[in-house]
Amino acid sequence: DAVLFLVAGGTSPGASPVHTVVEQWPLSDAGAPLWVDGALQPADAGWTQRFPAARWMAGDGLGYWFPGGAEVHASRLVQSGRWSDLGLGDPALVEAPILTVWIDHGPRVDGGAAAYAIVPHAGAGAMAAWAAKPPLRVLANTKELAAARDERTGELGVVFWRRGTLGDYTFNAPGLLFAKGDGGRLELSVAEPSQARNSLVVTVAGRLASSSTARPPYP
Repeated sequence: DAVLFLVAGGTSPGASPVHTVVEQWPLSDAGAPLWVDGALQPADAGWTQRFPAARWMAGDGLGYWFPGGAEVHASRLVQSGRWSDLGLGDPALVEAPILTVWIDHGPRVDGGAAAYAIVPHAGAGAMAAWAAKPPLRVLANTKELAAARDERTGELGVVFWRRGTLGDYTFNAPGLLFAKGDGGRLELSVAEPSQARNSLVVTVAGRLASSSTARPPYP
């Protein structure tokens, strides 16, 4: 019911500001309401605002959640352009009211990070409930490790950008882990997306009885 985004280790030596764009899309209606932490924002074209510690937003059928709060910018601008300016497509001028939500990391970024979730079909009430009792918990968000747990189900997702350990799990190389269990059964899904290694060793702490259904390696 949500997509969680974790960004870490962003680096840019240039003088231009670096942004993590949370959302940028044409509104269904120019006056579609936007709520931020329970406050209704202006629907005026040309509106832009910085929120020093936003926890949630809701607008036009989507919710946005920022774990622990974040400095977030938002704007509602009428923008125009031609697809042909990109080298392909219709040369007709297209114009639409655009909602943009972004996190500004500033210039000369070293270790830029961001965390947020996009929640489909969520209004202001649903997002207020999310912020009051977050169903997701970010366990790690670094250039070495990204991890989150669903507090409702206990399901765990981890990206090991490098070899490392999170809780009971140790990877000897970069890889992905999805774990779920009901107390008596533990089910692991493991992947090595680069396909650059012949093996990946995953160590799980504790006493376990194996019933592996792992597929053999691809040729």
